[in-house]
Amino acid sequence: GQKIFNVSKYLLENNSWSVAAIIYTSTDRIQHYFFHKEELLIRHYMQIDSYLGDTLNRASSEDADILIVSDHGFQLTKRFLFLNNFLVSAGYLVMHRKRNIFNDLLSYAKRRLGHYTVRKINSPIDFSASRAFSLAGHTIYLNQENEEMEKELIGRLIGLEQNGHPLIRSVLNIDEVMWGPYTRRAGQLYLEPAEGVNVK
Repeated sequence: GQKIFNVSKYLLENNSWSVAAIIYTSTDRIQHYFFHKEELLIRHYMQIDSYLGDTLNRASSEDADILIVSDHGFQLTKRFLFLNNFLVSAGYLVMHRKRNIFNDLLSYAKRRLGHYTVRKINSPIDFSASRAFSLAGHTIYLNQENEEMEKELIGRLIGLEQNGHPLIRSVLNIDEVMWGPYTRRAGQLYLEPAEGVNVK
């Protein structure tokens, strides 16, 4: 945090700027490794807060608009949900019997992403036979437009539980969380896990 603060302070004071972004990654890193050490976390957040205070004072003297955002929060993990494992067991995702380099992902990525450079990669997923899959936690891509299948999948996800504890709080459609010309590149379903659940 200290180095980022010092560099950003120098840059703001010694350069003309119309947009500035300062990203403190230490608040993420420290919680990954020291979530159980509350005093350490509080001290670190107080230090970051003092950096923010200094930056806010400087920005307000420039009559700047200020946004403070976070890409996610933190909580204690009590349960895991391995999304692709669920999708396999529920019959939505089909895996190759052997890992090999294949063109399915390449063609799928080109369809989704347009004409970006996409290399062949090893993947155990058989995209041509799968109806749904996850490439990143919390997100499900649907390989076909089928409203009935989508409703069925959402119902099954909402119904997931472990020892009587629900795993998913809600499932949102892309139209509820994103808009714009590039939404076709994103997954169609976004999962909000229940408290204490880590979706992988």
